[in-house]
Amino acid sequence: MPTPDFILNLRNNIGHNLLWLIGVTAFIKNDRGEILLAKRADSGQWALISGICEPGENPADTVIREAQEETCLSVCIEHFVCVSVSPIITYPNNDKAQYLDHAFSCVVDGDSSKIALGDNENLDIRWFNVNNLPNNTAQTTLDRLQILQKFEENLKHNDCHTLYYLDTTLQ
Repeated sequence: MPTPDFILNLRNNIGHNLLWLIGVTAFIKNDRGEILLAKRADSGQWALISGICEPGENPADTVIREAQEETCLSVCIEHFVCVSVSPIITYPNNDKAQYLDHAFSCVVDGDSSKIALGDNENLDIRWFNVNNLPNNTAQTTLDRLQILQKFEENLKHNDCHTLYYLDTTLQ
């Protein structure tokens, strides 16, 4: 999905100044435990499925919508994994944004082989073993996968609390 209209309208008024936005990240796994990554059209890097909440949209609804738009897959949310604040990002056009990101673990509702490019945001979509990721995987994705690994380790000990950062320490 291209930049949402509400952001374009805001940019008409504030220019490149910093926007505080609500974002989502989807950790989508198949039945083999592989993670779904998309090769982004803007950077050429492999990244987790992610997106921006529309005004008034629940982050859980957003992650399901983004998965459908970007991969043509229907997903079910398993867990709310983490909430975090991104660093300030400066895009190639000099727009600045910072995200309150909500990360969810998801499973495919149906056949996970039915992935397809659903919009022009990505160049390719593939399943990857988390121990054999492509060299050009985005650092933000690598960081988020470490959070997922910690969450999954906690689950093994019946601890399913959502992770968050307190004074820059993952809790």
